[in-house]
Amino acid sequence: INKNLYIQGDYRSDLLPGFHNYFVNSGATDFALNESQTEIAVLGANGLSVAYPHTRSAALKLVDNRPGLVSPVIDSYQLVWSMQADAGHGIRVFDGTKNVASFSPKWMRSLANKHFAVSPDDSRLLVSGYLNGKSYLYVVGILRNGLGTPSLTAIPKLLTTRSCLGLDINWVSQSDLVMSNYSSTGTQMPEQLTVGGDSTSFPPFAASVRLAASVGGTTVFLVAQNNDLYENRNQGWAFIRKGVLAIHFAH
Repeated sequence: INKNLYIQGDYRSDLLPGFHNYFVNSGATDFALNESQTEIAVLGANGLSVAYPHTRSAALKLVDNRPGLVSPVIDSYQLVWSMQADAGHGIRVFDGTKNVASFSPKWMRSLANKHFAVSPDDSRLLVSGYLNGKSYLYVVGILRNGLGTPSLTAIPKLLTTRSCLGLDINWVSQSDLVMSNYSSTGTQMPEQLTVGGDSTSFPPFAASVRLAASVGGTTVFLVAQNNDLYENRNQGWAFIRKGVLAIHFAH
C-alpha cells in the first residue's frame, strides 16, 4: 500500500505533499488531521504520535504508547483524543506534548471493542462498545475550562443497545450520527441516527472495517477489508479506489 495522504473528491484523489515520511517512519495504520492541515496525529507501531508540519515541531512526538489504540481525534481546540479499545481503559487527551485530561468512568471501562467520536461543536462525546454479547452506544456532554481543557458531565445517556458487534461511529451534525454494526449473518449494517429520534438504514455491506461521514452526512465512505474504498451513491455502494488504510473527515 502506498503510504501517502490524499484528499478524496467525488471522482479524483489529490495528493497532499509532505506527509509520506510520517506514515513510513511510524508504520502508520491510522491518523487524524485538523482542518487547516497544521496538526496531524499518527497511530503507528509504537502508539500515537503528534506533529505540526512545516514548523519547528514538525517531527513526530510519541504521546501515547498504550497498546490497542483506536482511531484518534483532533478537536477544534487542537487537542488530540486517544482511546484504548479494550475493557478496563478509557480516553486520554493531549495538547501535543503532554496529557492534559483523562476519562475512565466505570461505564466506559466496562466496554470492550470501543470506538469514540467528538461532535462538530466539541460539546458531546460518543462512545460505543461491547459487553455481554451486546453493543452499547453512549453520549455524554463535554465541558471546557478557560483554556479549552475538557472534562465530562457525570451521567451519560444510553442511545442504543444492539445484539451485535459495533464497528464504527461518526458525528454528522450536532445531533445526528452514522454508525455501523455486524448483523447476525456477518454483514455490516450502516445507519444514520438522530439523538433521541429516528434511524435510517444505508444499504448493507458485506465486509468493511471503517466508516467515515462528512458533516451533514452528504458523503459516507466505507473501507473494505481488502482496503478498497466505497462511497454511498444512488442507494448503493460505488467503488472509488484501492489501497486505502484509513479515511477521515477533518473535525
